[in-house]
Amino acid sequence: MSEKDKNLGPMPHHPVSVYAKSARVARELVVTRDWVSSVSDPIRFTSGTPIDLTGREEVRHGHRWLWAIAEGREGWVPDGVVAFVDRTPYALHDHSAVELTCQAGEVLTAIERTHGWTLCRSGSGETGWVPDGHLEFPEA
Repeated sequence: MSEKDKNLGPMPHHPVSVYAKSARVARELVVTRDWVSSVSDPIRFTSGTPIDLTGREEVRHGHRWLWAIAEGREGWVPDGVVAFVDRTPYALHDHSAVELTCQAGEVLTAIERTHGWTLCRSGSGETGWVPDGHLEFPEA
């Protein structure tokens, strides 16, 4: 990541959705298309963990993703989970890139939503990320 990028901070259109985070009642979503987890050993870390940013990044659907290495794992992370302290990147909050395998018609509970993905909990208690394009969102 260049010095210029370090000073830019996160892109403006990516805040964690008020939709899921502030809801007093759990939001139920319906899976519209099957999704199979594509990552066998996803990156995960806790708040305050030093993160190695490789400089590789992508913008997908208006959201900035960074290739990161932390605690022996690597993968794409949303730019909003990274904060710089004295030019060193750290995890701003806990993050896990675990994806949730699910089937069309399944009902999931939304926990958090960011960067075109929703963190969901299944009826069996499994938790993971599902792309928004595979979910039907009720009117807020």
